[in-house]
Amino acid sequence: MNSKVLQNILMIAKREFSAYFTSPVAYVFLVIFLLVSGFFTFMVGQDFFSRNEASLGSFFLWHPWLYLFLVPAIAMRLWSEEKRTGTLELLLTLPITTGQAVMGKFLASWAFLIVCLMLTFPIWLIPNILGDPDNGAILCGYIGSALMAGAYLGIGSMTSALTRNQVISFVISVLLCLFTILAGFPPVTDFIQGLFPGNEFIVDLVASFSVMSHFEALQRGVFLFRDFIFFISVILFTLAATTVIIRGGQESKPAQAFGFAGAQVVILALILVVINIISLSFRGKWDLTENNIHTLSSGTKNILQRVGENRGDDPDSFKIDARLYFTKGDDRISPFVRQYAARVAELLEEYEEASAGSIVFNNINPLPDTDEEELAQQDNISRMQIGLDEFAYIGLTLSYADKSEMVSLLDQGPGGRVGGLKPEALLEYEISSAITRLIKDDSEAPVVGVMSPLQVNGGFPPNLPPQMMRGQRPSPPWQFTRILQATYGQANVKTIEMSASSIEENGKIDLLIVIHPKLISEKAQFAIDQYILGGGQDVCIT
Repeated sequence: MNSKVLQNILMIAKREFSAYFTSPVAYVFLVIFLLVSGFFTFMVGQDFFSRNEASLGSFFLWHPWLYLFLVPAIAMRLWSEEKRTGTLELLLTLPITTGQAVMGKFLASWAFLIVCLMLTFPIWLIPNILGDPDNGAILCGYIGSALMAGAYLGIGSMTSALTRNQVISFVISVLLCLFTILAGFPPVTDFIQGLFPGNEFIVDLVASFSVMSHFEALQRGVFLFRDFIFFISVILFTLAATTVIIRGGQESKPAQAFGFAGAQVVILALILVVINIISLSFRGKWDLTENNIHTLSSGTKNILQRVGENRGDDPDSFKIDARLYFTKGDDRISPFVRQYAARVAELLEEYEEASAGSIVFNNINPLPDTDEEELAQQDNISRMQIGLDEFAYIGLTLSYADKSEMVSLLDQGPGGRVGGLKPEALLEYEISSAITRLIKDDSEAPVVGVMSPLQVNGGFPPNLPPQMMRGQRPSPPWQFTRILQATYGQANVKTIEMSASSIEENGKIDLLIVIHPKLISEKAQFAIDQYILGGGQDVCIT
């Protein structure tokens, strides 16, 4: 882009941006946007306080729906107003091209929307005052919100170029933006399945054009390259279509011009589809979270390094076989589940790549009455009911030598019934824990001592009269304790009394964990001090 083109675009953008603040439109929109954003964040549904977490999940949750009406209201005047007042011809007589005018007006409106978004910074300050949020994830959410606003604005610009009536432009824009929200939801996917029965590819393709699925990852703090391509491609497509429509409206033969413009828009739409199909195979991402929680952690990489060390240099030694079972080819399975399974497969591919050949990943499709279904049943893979006596499988099994570990991808509800999908934030931990259990040598497992005045082992409260225990169930052990016992063996997790005179009174302790030592006695402090002086270096106090 040469300097003259850039100068023309910036000139138009500056003029349009200034025009917003010479009328009440900008101020009314700003006030409405800020008030509605705060109301939905703090007062409606899963509001900020009921979530009880230092995040802005309740803030970003409503952005697709807020933009659904507010952005078309801003965009409807971009070209409809120019056509109605007759200033479009005057604008195009300036020494600028139609494309430069379209780009300039779009950038001005997008800059205004970004200013509105930036003015919500007090909402960002609140979780920082009350807690310790992941500001990297919040920043990524803001970037995603700005990109989504740009995509909606591009759609509004295109519909505004179609008509001189702002109300018609607003209605059409809202409908198109609503489709981009609902594209992955059952009403739309069911309709597409009815039109193309058994064609899973088309259903998934339509679902991939839902802004919800792309914005969801950005809310979590993961900047996926394919999500960026989606939003930018939608913006470029709508701006190109806007340019084509405006040029067609300036021709002397309107019918012929609009027919030619329609053909060009169809070609642009096909290019948009092809670009997004290609982008689905891209795995590039930028993890903006504070501790890179969506990237393989150093702990996981250390575990994979241990796997390689255990295998040695022999290429024929045992490898970890990771088998992901997911039933494909059945259009009754929700696109959300298919997208979830695809993300699990991507995570396992990261494991395979980071393991340097120590892990082999297999994607298995257990269709009914196949050998793959028998294998899924042998591995006790969880299944979802999709019809009368019809099920779909989804689960993960890891095998190493003669050991196997299953990682369930479905949460168990009350009574053992299948619940929802397991949160993705827990997957890396569960997979890495399963690998650790596969490669561990029980004879060399460390002995962990746990010292705490709290009931980390469950049971009844101390000093509770026996008569009050009747008919009552003891509280279960803490999740922390259950994980320790599952990882190192129940016999290797020992309880150290707070009154113990010696940490290693009943045997050697390799790791001492002290939990909540707020009221720790001098006797216990002396025991810990002697343990450290005696060579015990691994002490964790929390």
